Amino acid sequence: MRNQAALLIASLLLAAAAVVTLAQQPAGQTDARYEGREHIKIDHEAMASMTREERRAAMQAYKAARAEEAARAGDVIPEGRQINRLATPRQVVEPAGRAPLAVGTIQYDTGTIVGTGGVASQMLGNRFDTALNTAGTACCFPVPTSGSITMITFDMVNTFFNSAVFSIYSNISGTMAAQVTSMAFPGIMTGLNTLSVGGGTTANTYMNGAFLAGIWQFDVTMTGLAYDTGSNAGQGFHAITLNDGMTNGTMLTDFAPGGMGANAIFRVTGNVVTPVELLSFSIDE
Repeated sequence: MRNQAALLIASLLLAAAAVVTLAQQPAGQTDARYEGREHIKIDHEAMASMTREERRAAMQAYKAARAEEAARAGDVIPEGRQINRLATPRQVVEPAGRAPLAVGTIQYDTGTIVGTGGVASQMLGNRFDTALNTAGTACCFPVPTSGSITMITFDMVNTFFNSAVFSIYSNISGTMAAQVTSMAFPGIMTGLNTLSVGGGTTANTYMNGAFLAGIWQFDVTMTGLAYDTGSNAGQGFHAITLNDGMTNGTMLTDFAPGGMGANAIFRVTGNVVTPVELLSFSIDE
């Protein structure tokens, strides 16, 4: 497994070297550009079999190579907390024929994509602590003390070679939380994506109230989860960043770009909504 990570890192570095060679070539020659594209392709099966630390090392190696390329070109790659706003906010594009939101869905965003943001090498997502009732008519009720996530829906502004790593965290205590699951998925496209969660080796059960879920972004210019500055049905703002990728996530912080509240366009479905309370019961004869 570590050999796979080493090969991936080597491939990414070769890609960067090819780009540097391209910059030194006379105009019109594209061999190095083609070579760069070929080297930079990721074997998704190998990536999925790596540990989180190995994936992080591979991606960081690529980021370092990209920074070197940018330095040669005189560009600056931002570090730390980043905010990349779209020139014109756009609406989430629902796939044709998509059914209405499934029962048991928590959606904090209004569907207006403002941009991407967060901290390099951290997760951007939401703190799921309240929801509308099951009928979707009243706000706001605390999520059940324990529950399970069966589906996630999220909108990507950009992806790292059509892949993404999603995580779920539970047992929040101050700025820390315990990892429930963290998995890499290939075949992720820009725009709206829906993935089933649970079954096989994927843990999906949270405990002790509020939970966190989102996408790991090693650099938001290459892996960017969309966020919205609006609030669906008056549910408030829930976006957070978390230093994830380990048993205990750390540095839990509210994400408020420009001092404004935000919601990550990341929705969850499952046993996560408090059932409507039975107010009365009678028997008609």
